[in-house]
Amino acid sequence: MKRYLLQLALALAPISAVAYDAFIDGIFYNIIAKAKIAEVTFGSGVKYKGDVIIPKEVVFEGEKYSVASIGDNAFFNCTNLSSITIPNSVKSIGMGAFSSCRNLFSINIPNSVSSIGNNAFSYCSNLGSIIIPNSVVSIGSYVFCECSNLTSITLSIGLKSISERAFEGCINLNSISLPTNLETIDIYAFHGCKNLTSIIIPNNISSIEESVFYECSGLTSITIPNNVISIGKSAFRDCSSLISINLPNTLASIGESAFQGCSSLTSMIIPNNVKSIGERAFSVCPNLTSFSFSDGLTSIDNYVFYRCSGLTSITIPNSVTSIGESAFEYCSGLTSITIPNSVTNIGKSAFSGCSSLTIITLPPNLSKINEYTFIGCRGLTSINFPDNIYYIGNGAFMACESLISITLPNSLKTIGWSSFYGCI
Repeated sequence: MKRYLLQLALALAPISAVAYDAFIDGIFYNIIAKAKIAEVTFGSGVKYKGDVIIPKEVVFEGEKYSVASIGDNAFFNCTNLSSITIPNSVKSIGMGAFSSCRNLFSINIPNSVSSIGNNAFSYCSNLGSIIIPNSVVSIGSYVFCECSNLTSITLSIGLKSISERAFEGCINLNSISLPTNLETIDIYAFHGCKNLTSIIIPNNISSIEESVFYECSGLTSITIPNNVISIGKSAFRDCSSLISINLPNTLASIGESAFQGCSSLTSMIIPNNVKSIGERAFSVCPNLTSFSFSDGLTSIDNYVFYRCSGLTSITIPNSVTSIGESAFEYCSGLTSITIPNSVTNIGKSAFSGCSSLTIITLPPNLSKINEYTFIGCRGLTSINFPDNIYYIGNGAFMACESLISITLPNSLKTIGWSSFYGCI
């Protein structure tokens, strides 16, 4: 929110310095004489109110000018503006044009408009629905940000991109159909749209960007096309109603925290093309009971399954060489895990708090057991140590109270403090 307010402040900073050329029938204009066009603007210290009708053309100093645009910040913070009529001569709506018009309930955008600028309708908190005509090919960043009563929107079929945070904070938006020609959805585009329940991503989309659906807590269904090769950081974070999702075979990477906090997610199959899964990608998914890795994965990053208490068993593919810090920490339902011989490194606290884990076989090429790797694994009864283990870190097996006996290898050189404290 701080970031948005900063952008809005920067966008609106020139307001007090901009002059107008004409004041005609209650509306301020800038006149572009050579082009014979007029732009609706604002007057210093004057706010539009009531019902405003913009004409198609105006006469200024004996000359006719076509009203071709609504300028930047033209109606900004006109809190008593109740309705506006825009003529079909208008081709563009500028940055912040209607931002913070809190009593504007509806607006008809004519087919002549091809572009809508950044923040154009942001904080229009009573705007209920809007239709973007097919003539529009671009809409700016934050364009409907915090339109908290917006329930539905119809987008232009010619729209190629949805810009950054375009619908962020539209908490009552429950329906949106994305046009088939859409090519990009920018970061945080639908962040916080808590009543959005389903969405179909068009086939031309190749990447789901950072935090696009972050905190869409009502989202139960999403369709991802086969074109998608990456899912960005926090893309579906805290989508707490999302039960399942089918990932396309084209997918190559899953970003940090991509599905973190998806508390209703029950199963996940990772396509074989996926080579990387970012930190915390599936952390705090307590109902995740089934997970299938891709064969091409080379590492399990830090905190990937942190607090996934519903996982009971997991098989790590032979392609994996490293298990990151706290990767399975507090997976309290995990009873068994198969670690392949390819793994040479297990990060600290990797299995900390896996209280139901009873037996684990460490891979033969592992030479070091890091700090707190198995701390609090209260059900662990036995563990084998590879012949080349030389280091057991601080608290590595602390509070493994069911671990009765162990055989340490001859290769061992260092045992950290409290490594076996609380093992009775």
